Amino acid sequence: MNNTEQQFLNDLDAKLWKAADKLRSNLDAANYKHVVLGLIFLKYVSDAFPLC
Repeated sequence: MNNTEQQFLNDLDAKLWKAADKLRSNLDAANYKHVVLGLIFLKYVSDAFPLC
């Protein structure tokens, strides 16, 4: 993996972490788990049944 790809992944990781922090600050822990589990389910479905 070259330096440009590594920098892109680091930037993406930072942006995703900031987005998760924003969600956590506005949601109760009990509700947050439903959001996260929903996102994990969507990721599984998109990996299991690709469009192309």
